[in-house]
Amino acid sequence: MIESVEQLIDQYMLSWNSNEPEQFEPEFATCWAAEANYSDPNFSLVEGLQGLVDFAKDALVKMGPRTFTVIMPPQAHDYTCFYKWRATFPDGRTADGFDFIEYNESFKITHLVSFY
Repeated sequence: MIESVEQLIDQYMLSWNSNEPEQFEPEFATCWAAEANYSDPNFSLVEGLQGLVDFAKDALVKMGPRTFTVIMPPQAHDYTCFYKWRATFPDGRTADGFDFIEYNESFKITHLVSFY
């Protein structure tokens, strides 16, 4: 059970880091609300848990495996938070970004906007 925003972000990163398509759904289900949505500058709105799972599978195929880490801890208040992350690819390339999230009292993400 997730009990803090730090644990929530850690679980969200862990979900992306599974790099195994069959693990996306059980991993994301622990931190993603059923009605949640995701958006970023390059993709249309992703809605719901299954939408995120499908998006993660597609991203893995298109971008290959990568490891996400938090590079600036979450700054949170009033069920909102912002944090910075880094994706590291097997060849050593990196890409940095930041996410703005809204979450509920159960520490599940209800809305996420990613910038990179």
